[in-house]
Amino acid sequence: MATRHPVTAEQYASACKRRFGTGNPERIHNPVWEWMVREGHYPYRARSDLGLELDLSGNRIQPNPDWCFSRMGMATVTLDDGRRVSIAGEHEDFYSPDFCIYNDVIVRKGDEVEIYGYPKDVFPPTDFHSAIVVAKQIWLIGSLGYPDERGGESTQVLLLDCVSLRVSAAALNGESPGWISEHRSRLLDDGTTIKVTGGTVFRREGDEERSRRNMDVYHLDTTTGTWTKMTDTSSWRQFRFAYDEDHKNYKNYKNYEDYKNARQEMLKWYSGEILEELGYPLELAPELTQEDFDEDEDEEEVLERVHTVLVDGVPVRVIDSYGEVHL
Repeated sequence: MATRHPVTAEQYASACKRRFGTGNPERIHNPVWEWMVREGHYPYRARSDLGLELDLSGNRIQPNPDWCFSRMGMATVTLDDGRRVSIAGEHEDFYSPDFCIYNDVIVRKGDEVEIYGYPKDVFPPTDFHSAIVVAKQIWLIGSLGYPDERGGESTQVLLLDCVSLRVSAAALNGESPGWISEHRSRLLDDGTTIKVTGGTVFRREGDEERSRRNMDVYHLDTTTGTWTKMTDTSSWRQFRFAYDEDHKNYKNYKNYEDYKNARQEMLKWYSGEILEELGYPLELAPELTQEDFDEDEDEEEVLERVHTVLVDGVPVRVIDSYGEVHL
């Protein structure tokens, strides 16, 4: 496809770097960033196509990476007027020199692209959050964030005004999920209550940071700003099993084919319908979350890797996820 808005190597080099906004919001007019949005470019590809030097060194957190719209954990909503609003997210991970967690808002309608930046103290770098439109506001719930910027016991909740695009922190009370990310949120039929399920919750224990899957259901009343914990799974135990390096966990079998056959036979015993058959409260059955999905998978494919089995009357959920098995 022909490039609609050509960018030269000189233009890219002079305007490609990420920066924070100076207002709440600041409308940022940057043709290079807008070109990145329209063309779907990411820094490595853009630099390669333009003949610019490639930084392959990798860095934990680079203070000035190339700006990028190719992101993971970015939330996008479509407003009634047709605008598509994409919010924050991250590019790559710590191994990339352009690893970055963003705190911007990109508004698209047709071929028009508007980019808005914010000060870091107004809109912290946010990723793997959810975005729910309630009236004239977008409720941004949760964030993974940089490890040293995670907020402890409370849940990050920000409000994005659909008209002014101003960001503010929500004043909330009640029992929140904690520092949650990769969850699912949806607006209930009353039009004011947001249901939050699944995801990962981080908490600090002394000098160590620990994570666990959220198995509870939370409601957030947007009229009163009140969190309510609808379930109690505090007694549920969680285990995480890592594959051997290079997934060579089949070493106890004669060959890889025997391992595959044994694994498939094991999976036949799992039934995702067993909770319903037992009359178990389906409200407590965790919904699929972003972390359950591999790249380019749909929900039906994921369900083949998420199973529930009954052990001595106790429903046990088994998730074959990436390089780990969660129990």
